[in-house]
Amino acid sequence: MALLAGIDGGGSKTDCWLADAQGKVLGRGRGGASSLTHVSGAEAARQIEAALREAFAGARLEYRPEEVAAACGGFAGAGHQPAHGEYEELLGRQFPRARCRIETDVRIGFEGGLAGHPGVIVIAGTGSIAYGRNGGGGEARAGGYGPELSDEGGGFVLGREAVRRVLEAYDGRRPPTRLRDSILRHWRLEDEARLLDYLLSARQTAARQTPIRYAELLPALQAAAADGDAAARELLEQAGAQLAALAVAVAQRLELTLPEIAYAGSVLNHSEAVRESWSREMRRQLPGARLLAAAAPPPAGALRLAASMLTVNGAEISELS
Repeated sequence: MALLAGIDGGGSKTDCWLADAQGKVLGRGRGGASSLTHVSGAEAARQIEAALREAFAGARLEYRPEEVAAACGGFAGAGHQPAHGEYEELLGRQFPRARCRIETDVRIGFEGGLAGHPGVIVIAGTGSIAYGRNGGGGEARAGGYGPELSDEGGGFVLGREAVRRVLEAYDGRRPPTRLRDSILRHWRLEDEARLLDYLLSARQTAARQTPIRYAELLPALQAAAADGDAAARELLEQAGAQLAALAVAVAQRLELTLPEIAYAGSVLNHSEAVRESWSREMRRQLPGARLLAAAAPPPAGALRLAASMLTVNGAEISELS
């Protein structure tokens, strides 16, 4: 049977959905990080295959990637060469008979979150980015330039800033923070000396790797905030405001009036404090905007784009269930 594959590849995980030619989702799978900003090409290929194998297993189908007729992968950093070409090679090897399409992770997030309708989506997972489209087909984006340059409000930067607060408190440059105990407990480290050893040794690993999993510190950060820690609360509040700035910039550039603005990603989905800060700032700057959770996750958007490359009985596939 002809199959569709939709892949969402980020800095923490890779999700793959498998659907039939009519767009009915048959199986879902998950692997580790496949963003080339964070892992090597070989590791990205392994994680994509792991997610795909799990999707085939979930569909109760024999693992036969050659039966995939169309595949769309949305990846962090795919908007820039040479990453785009490397992703094309990765999917081409994974799906030898498929029409393949490479998009950015925010584009498939938009297709899933707003079903392709005009509006803006802001995504805060490991990184952060906003993307929008107006009724005339105009497009705009803000952020998403990687952790060295941007990604404000994303899990990687949030976790890194939390560690920085701990080390500044260790130096005596800031008051003590409960982030210390939360982070040390999460990483199973004894004290700041062991934390520094861990951070410095991680920096010496191979190029194009990010072994320090800062994004996984979000629960530790939230735990400290729930205990009343001022530094943790400040970071979460700041993240919400930074994510709002991304969405507002895109909406204003597209001259959207009363726009729909969707949110997605692990930080906005799982941190009520970040989401509330984001909502407050959005309502202050764009009081007429309609704020909503993404209608469907990014893999659904990737399936929608994969389906657009095929026809069945001469009719374009456009509906996904």
